[in-house]
Amino acid sequence: MNDSRKNLRLFVKIIVAVLGFIIFLIWSFNLKNVWLISKSSKNQEFSDVKNNFSEAMVDLKDKINLVKTDNAKKEKIKAELFIKELLKETENIGSSTLEEAKNDNSTSSVQLKPSNQNCPQYINCMPTIGEARNCNVPLGCEGLTTLLY
Repeated sequence: MNDSRKNLRLFVKIIVAVLGFIIFLIWSFNLKNVWLISKSSKNQEFSDVKNNFSEAMVDLKDKINLVKTDNAKKEKIKAELFIKELLKETENIGSSTLEEAKNDNSTSSVQLKPSNQNCPQYINCMPTIGEARNCNVPLGCEGLTTLLY
């Protein structure tokens, strides 16, 4: 039984080696046909690819330039419209203030608010232990009272 098993293994090894050799021969015979491509056709294919790529690049550059010029024109038009609207608004504001100035009969254009005499000079807001201090500035004293922290 041991001899038959050894013979079977030897037989399988021989079959695998023969099949590998046959595949190698077929591949090597086919390989010589792969390298029989004429050099002129290679050069022609390369030049065709190069020309197609060059044409595509030229078209792409033209489209990019077209988009840039369109965007520049649109931006210029937007800027001109904005300036025109801004000029119209300033003319409207200028004419309305001029009319108000003509209609105003008062002699002084600036009216002063009477200052609040009851405003403290400062409010102490330092943190303390215990009850929190009131740090609210009285109405009308916002610009006059200073908060101390």
